[in-house]
Amino acid sequence: MIRTKLIASITTALAISLFTALPAHALNPAAAGAAEAVSLDPVSIGQAIAKSVHAVPNREGFVKGLLYSARHQTGGKYNVVVANLGNKHEASGLRNVVYYQTFNYGDLVYGVWAFEDGVFDNQGDGGFINWTFDGLWERQDPNGQSNPRGMRVVFRKKP
Repeated sequence: MIRTKLIASITTALAISLFTALPAHALNPAAAGAAEAVSLDPVSIGQAIAKSVHAVPNREGFVKGLLYSARHQTGGKYNVVVANLGNKHEASGLRNVVYYQTFNYGDLVYGVWAFEDGVFDNQGDGGFINWTFDGLWERQDPNGQSNPRGMRVVFRKKP
């Protein structure tokens, strides 16, 4: 039930955010004292995104919009990753996933995950046109050493 309501909220918010800028408190709900229950309706979310995606000529903006919407709709309580599924990646290290859905940008398919903790490895191209993430994280190199440009991201559970 919560997952379903969360999916719907993310889709609706994404559709809106693709056309309008979100206010600062929407990008950081904790700063606004948001204590709302998280709820989603995956069908509504998917429909709203499908209608609005084709109108967004800015791929980087599309990817960031997915992140901002997912973060906002989960109340900032979870870590979030958005990734171009056409690039090699490994998401099996993500634990306690509360939301996952794919979204198309033209012929590109992006995955959006909201989860408690774990590891995401981007083994393809970087940059905002291909991936972005938010939460409590540390970027690492392939050897597990902290590296601000590393393509492996280790996420910790948010308090």
